[in-house]
Amino acid sequence: MSFHSVSAHGNMPEIEISADFVNSPTVITRTWTDITTDVRSASWTQSGLNDFLQRPAAGSLSMVLDNTSGNYDPTNISGLYYGHVEREIPIRVQAFWNGNVYPRFWGYVSAWTPSWPNSGKDSIVTLSGFDLLALLNILDIGGTDIPAQDTGSQAYAVMVAAYGATVANANLVYDIGVS
Repeated sequence: MSFHSVSAHGNMPEIEISADFVNSPTVITRTWTDITTDVRSASWTQSGLNDFLQRPAAGSLSMVLDNTSGNYDPTNISGLYYGHVEREIPIRVQAFWNGNVYPRFWGYVSAWTPSWPNSGKDSIVTLSGFDLLALLNILDIGGTDIPAQDTGSQAYAVMVAAYGATVANANLVYDIGVS
């Protein structure tokens, strides 16, 4: 795990952005690859409510990656991550501040969009991502009723099954893995 400063003055948290190019989204093990040094810009929102009168909003991620190496171009067969630059790759953003690590975003890649600005003299990839709430928004849980007194385990099992995984190997909510 390697954190990078976003402020020359030292009064901002250090940020680490990493992706799991090795494991599928439903595998419980995570093997994180630090891609922070390739990030030119990044912004994200977290799931939640702005106030109690609104519906919960899903979190989103948008970033621009330096792709002069060609590693993030899904069509580049000589790219370091060729065959793994695809949708639903797990991705996370963490901040390091005052000796503590704070998770800021955890989700999945929805798109890798390569482009060549400056008349082709540069190569970038715009990455878009979504969090678990966005994924749950598109799942059909088949009209399953979940009792109000349930602590969450039944709801989790229903949603994991709707995703096409099993409860035993699903890692849709919790990030347990190696860096």
